[in-house]
Amino acid sequence: MDRQTVFGNPFPMGDDGHDERFRDAVCDACDELLIAPLSADVKKIARTHGLRVDSRFRVKGSKGTFDFVKQYSDQAAALAVGAPGEMISLCSCGGDSRAELDAALSVLADRLRAGESLRLLCWCASKRCHGDEIARRLRRDVGEDLVSIVSHPIPKTSTPSTASSTVRQSQSQSQRGSVSKKAWPGGKIVTSDRSHVMHSLIKRKAQSGTVLSDDQARAAAGLGVVVPEETMLPSGWSRDSSSGFVIAKRQRCVTFNEQPTFYRDDSDRSQLSFFSEEDKKAAKRSRQDDEPDVKELGVKQHSIEDARLLAEWLQERLTQDHDASQHHLHLGSSRPHEADGHHPDFQRQDRWAHAGSLRHLEPELDEVLAAEPLPRCNIPSKTDPEPAPEPRPNPPGPFTTAQLIPDDVVANVKAHGRRIADLLKRAKRGSKGAKVARGLRPEALIYEEHEALHPCGFGWTWRKREDQDLWDAVQPSSARDPPSSDLRGKVFAADAKRLDMIDKQVVSWALHGFPGAVDMPTGRAVLGYPHAGAIKNAEAFEEINQRDIKAGFVSSGHEFPEFWPCVVDPMNIVVQHGKPRATIDKTMQLSSSSHPEPVKAFNDYVDLEEERRYVPFKLVRVWQLSRAAAILLTAGVQIKLGKFDLSAYFRMHGKQRLHVYQSGRLLETLFGFDYRVNFGERHAPDHTCRASDALAFFVRVELRRLGKEYPTKCPKIVEWLAMRLGLAQQAGQEDDPDFVWLCLFFFIYYVDDAGLAAFSDLLFNTDGSPVLIAVTAEDGTVSYRQQTRDVLYFEAALKIVQRYGHLTPEKKQSPMNLTLEFLGISLDLRLLKRLITSEKRKAYLEVVKAVLASKQNPNGTLAVAFDDVNSMVHKLLHASEVIPIGRAHLFHTRAALRAGKKASSTRHTIFLGEEVCVEMRWWQAQLEDEIGCEQHGVPFAVRFNFPTSSDTTVIAYGDASREVDNLKESGFGAWSVIDGVFVYIEGRWTAEEIARYSINVLEAFTRDVSTYRFIRYAREQGFTASHSLAFTDNSTAESIAEFGRTDKPGLFALNARRQAWLIENGVFQANERVASIHNDVADLISRGHIDKALRFPSESGLSILRLHLSKEERDLSAIPPTWA
Repeated sequence: MDRQTVFGNPFPMGDDGHDERFRDAVCDACDELLIAPLSADVKKIARTHGLRVDSRFRVKGSKGTFDFVKQYSDQAAALAVGAPGEMISLCSCGGDSRAELDAALSVLADRLRAGESLRLLCWCASKRCHGDEIARRLRRDVGEDLVSIVSHPIPKTSTPSTASSTVRQSQSQSQRGSVSKKAWPGGKIVTSDRSHVMHSLIKRKAQSGTVLSDDQARAAAGLGVVVPEETMLPSGWSRDSSSGFVIAKRQRCVTFNEQPTFYRDDSDRSQLSFFSEEDKKAAKRSRQDDEPDVKELGVKQHSIEDARLLAEWLQERLTQDHDASQHHLHLGSSRPHEADGHHPDFQRQDRWAHAGSLRHLEPELDEVLAAEPLPRCNIPSKTDPEPAPEPRPNPPGPFTTAQLIPDDVVANVKAHGRRIADLLKRAKRGSKGAKVARGLRPEALIYEEHEALHPCGFGWTWRKREDQDLWDAVQPSSARDPPSSDLRGKVFAADAKRLDMIDKQVVSWALHGFPGAVDMPTGRAVLGYPHAGAIKNAEAFEEINQRDIKAGFVSSGHEFPEFWPCVVDPMNIVVQHGKPRATIDKTMQLSSSSHPEPVKAFNDYVDLEEERRYVPFKLVRVWQLSRAAAILLTAGVQIKLGKFDLSAYFRMHGKQRLHVYQSGRLLETLFGFDYRVNFGERHAPDHTCRASDALAFFVRVELRRLGKEYPTKCPKIVEWLAMRLGLAQQAGQEDDPDFVWLCLFFFIYYVDDAGLAAFSDLLFNTDGSPVLIAVTAEDGTVSYRQQTRDVLYFEAALKIVQRYGHLTPEKKQSPMNLTLEFLGISLDLRLLKRLITSEKRKAYLEVVKAVLASKQNPNGTLAVAFDDVNSMVHKLLHASEVIPIGRAHLFHTRAALRAGKKASSTRHTIFLGEEVCVEMRWWQAQLEDEIGCEQHGVPFAVRFNFPTSSDTTVIAYGDASREVDNLKESGFGAWSVIDGVFVYIEGRWTAEEIARYSINVLEAFTRDVSTYRFIRYAREQGFTASHSLAFTDNSTAESIAEFGRTDKPGLFALNARRQAWLIENGVFQANERVASIHNDVADLISRGHIDKALRFPSESGLSILRLHLSKEERDLSAIPPTWA
């Protein structure tokens, strides 16, 4: 009876479907649905019980997503199996799920009437289950005296079959089976005791103290159900004391449609009052002779005279156009008091939550994911081909070295090379050797063209022939004369043409070489020296050099550069996680005593912003893979995740030969050149990632082809495809060019890291036979198993990228599984969470412990190396991606880091105080909690659409005033409308608070305390109140709440308190800016002009209630003084 069947409960228990707190509500809701599935309003039932609806019962917009299942099932089946004749029958959830449920229940009832016993299986044993009510309904439909329900004991091994009830004929019917068939000819249902079901539902609700919904009250009235005296009825319904029937109340009314407005104060709940005395006087002045008919006010302790005055005054106000249009209340608008405040332009626009926002903890709704395209990423840009540079005609030469280069230049360059080689050898003699070597570095050598060459060589770059003293003018590489590259450019180009891959510029580069700095002038020679990191790690520096030489990426061993004039860049070694990496500095501008003016570097000639104007570039993110997985999961079928890396990805791409002179190297093996793209080049990530986009395109095309060759036989996937085919057609993308609607997979590339999510259904050939693969055991025994889609797709993706020359080492592969570590984040399909990886958790914990164990000074501070603190902060910021509240616990640490940067004399050591140590101990506790780190995390898919018009959302407007010379007009005010009541808070600042805090702090405090108070009030009224939308006219308060960071102590303290409260109370909050000119009600309240402010809600016909803050909520003393 689970959600793999048509009988599954359409109301999941909480966000993850396993929150036991929702069990009773879920079962009650399902009981209500079973009364009349065909006419039931599933969404309304869910709202009544504070639940959400499973995707198969949901309808989106004007056209339900499952209408698409019905409309496009034939096309989807054809899409899945490759031929219309292969169409397989759809199981649950096709078309209208309510109709299917009703029909399926009728089928079960017919089987019972025919004498068959049924066993209902579910996972809930021995807890309350919606299957219990299904069994009871079947018994009622067939006949309570003819059907019995038997509960089975639970064996030790719990499977779906162990949690069951059997619905079967009673003994009396089994003895007269032939008679029963005559009693119900044709298996039709003659009667249906729905009143009994309704009575049972009301009885349970009365026992639990739950209010009936309007629909339940209406159904009870229509069925003539007698309800218990203690039953809680919704507004507008009452119980007839004599009959016990539910009846509709007379409507409370005055002679106009608006409800009367009341002033109340929650500090004295025994008293209710109408308008203020001033309002009463205004009503008396405008009293007319005709008296309105007041039938029932519904408010005690007040005279009919008061009500009559109120009705007359409001009626007069409503007939005055200029007054009636003067004041407005548009909740959720950035112009809440303007006549046009309802316009869509002034409503909150949905956007992704910023890093550090606690909104990252809220999972996306299933119905949103089900109708959402897969994330668009790695989409090739449409570009024109870029022909190879034309060879220059009639090149001079060849020339000998003596003919081409002045002798003194040759001698100086060779001497420079030997000095660098010698100092790198010296640096290998330990730490002292490295220190001495740093002092031996020579200054850069710089020659202008007239210094570097004889006149015969001007205007050209030259290359020395191997083993000959002859230099040739360098001509461009091309498809016919390709560059040094491991990328199979011709195969790449042929596939791009055949498959219409639209980034033609990348195809051109694959053939004739990726460009360097195109605008960099030739003729100047600039020879640098290694950075201190390369000298400190000289052994690793040389090991990496030898690997590059062996791989064929670079040349080496030349006493004099083989390209001349050339640029030799400074190189460095950076150690990350204990692993040394070589970097090439293409940004440092070098100078010398003979050329004191710094020379522009490679990256100075790369205008990346201009390039991106025409070819946008954006790296993919982990959340795109996890969100795609969440979308695939809406099919209700298992998926798996996998990844692989490409070895030396940048280095596989050959460089245009004309630009190789820009990438000289000088190491222990003397001069050499880098023939490949390298990471230091400013545009290299853009260019190589565009090549990644092309690879992703090729992989996606192949996986789509495999989907047609091996069609799915899974009914759920066919239904899912049908729904998405309808959505794609609705979006005008039925051909799905971007692979976001009709794919059975999601493939992503982050530079050289590939990630894959795919369905794990069993594969069949087009003739229906299973796809079998041979498996050889260690003893040589061969067996066969059926291939799954995810494994096939993973192997196919590997083959595609290998086709173009890329290497995919097995040690860097993570085959398809339920968990995956991708880009430093762990993805767990069992928890549907993104988590910090176990490896990083342990590594970061050791870093934090090492900092806390640093040398302590006499004043209690810790003396720590600047680089160690800097590294730790960046690691913990990475961890904060899946621990959003963690960013708030780096406030003092980052402040200490900034102070260390400013104090250049202490750059190598900074001092950490107790506040930093407190933060580090918090991080230590988090990282030591292995279970917490590996289970909490953030959802696979974070909610995008923040609910602004929902019963779960409290929308509030707040403002603070700070007038140093006017305490009376210095205060705070905030308002909201909850269940038709205008609620507000207000108070005055003390002189001390005005002196201690800036307006930013007071605005943030107002926003926070109004949130706390309004949420509390809403929950007291029975609302879920899980979301808060706070409007403020202070951009600082808004920014801190949205981004989760600040460098001001008072604002930090408030933000930390706010975040802790939101987590503890299960509230998600969004902050929105409202212009001061449109925040006038909150402003008036904050300045103490209460009567003026309350004109707005009173003229809108709202009851008014002032809420009071508790002493703890009002207390600001724990917030540090802050002046900004």
